[in-house]
Amino acid sequence: PSNQNTNTPVVQFYGARSDNYICIETYHDSWHDHPRHMVFDLEADPHGQFNLAEERPDLLAKGISILHDWHHEMMESATHRIDPLNTVMSEGGPLYSRCDDPQKYIERLRNTGREEIAERFAMRTKPYRSV
Repeated sequence: PSNQNTNTPVVQFYGARSDNYICIETYHDSWHDHPRHMVFDLEADPHGQFNLAEERPDLLAKGISILHDWHHEMMESATHRIDPLNTVMSEGGPLYSRCDDPQKYIERLRNTGREEIAERFAMRTKPYRSV
């Protein structure tokens, strides 16, 4: 579903399910501070509250392998050789989740006691800052 006509930011990610687990690879988190990789046990944790990516590298590796194999298969059969997600990401992410002034948002995080998140965002936006 498209969220273009709402104020709801959309996270750009791919996910793969294997047995009771889901592996999610985040490409753009719409400033929600999601980790790059997440693994959840859907049976024990149906609401996805406990990310197992660090403690279960075996599940993460399996999930990433499934995702990359799927992506390769899709690109081989695609009529266009460039994944639309890559185009969106090269343009700075989804239009409705772009931050016109990342520094202003980073300062807001700092001013509201979220220094750790502000520092992570500052590192993430460095390549996009003008010189």
